[in-house]
Amino acid sequence: MSDLVAIMPAGAASGRILTTAGDLAWWASVADRERPPRPTPRYAAYRRTGLPCPRCGHPIAARDLNGRRLNWCPGCQGGAAS
Repeated sequence: MSDLVAIMPAGAASGRILTTAGDLAWWASVADRERPPRPTPRYAAYRRTGLPCPRCGHPIAARDLNGRRLNWCPGCQGGAAS
């Protein structure tokens, strides 16, 4: 959660969805913040159900939550979503 707190202001300022610390580093390195190109997306959990987490190797979990698909790493982010 604290990762998202750090990334959200940059996402709001850029008008883009930033999802990883790498995206935050990219945003901080961009000199022209008018219309910077979007980096290639790197998702740790999105659409990776059952695959190993790139950070800890634990299988990515998924479930439906309020009509949306939720993906997360139980190893990095804790147990089941409630």
